[in-house]
Amino acid sequence: MSAFEEYRERFRELYEAVKRLHEISPRPHQGHGLDHDVTVAALAIWLAPDARSAELAFCASMLHSVDRIVEEKFVRDVIVAHLEYLPEGHFAPEELDDIFESVMRHEKPRNDDSLTQQVLMDADRLANIMLSGALRAAQWVYDRPTVEFAYLDGKRNPATTWNSPCSALDCVRITYEMLHPMRTPRGRDLA
Repeated sequence: MSAFEEYRERFRELYEAVKRLHEISPRPHQGHGLDHDVTVAALAIWLAPDARSAELAFCASMLHSVDRIVEEKFVRDVIVAHLEYLPEGHFAPEELDDIFESVMRHEKPRNDDSLTQQVLMDADRLANIMLSGALRAAQWVYDRPTVEFAYLDGKRNPATTWNSPCSALDCVRITYEMLHPMRTPRGRDLA
């Protein structure tokens, strides 16, 4: 059994609840579907320095796309509700708070990030620069060119933004720019 399968079984109710949430969400997730959450969770298990950190990061990883699939006003409540799917008593209250805060703050690094958040952020960034990230970029900007020939010199189109990339290649470039800083030792090695 793979490490991911082991953690999925350990936290089966959370996994199934997140899977259902993805299936019923009417919002376009722009590449942050269940496949992305699973990839991030698998990477988080590997990046974490110890078993307990891996459990915390796995759970945070499975929840980290909630902000993409539910309306903003419901994000906090949905995350809290999904924490109820974790085995009773498995995590201390402060560990549940750590999972919640890591999910809520996973987009922008801060000086006070917990280890759980650092592992989640590194795993998310690594997942986004894998081949699946490039394929996902092409899927979500299908109405734009794959590449712009004027920008093959390594620089992205200056008109590109995170929310409005000018090409699929610029999606990958923006994601790659997000790589710094990787903060876990294994994350730095992989990046």
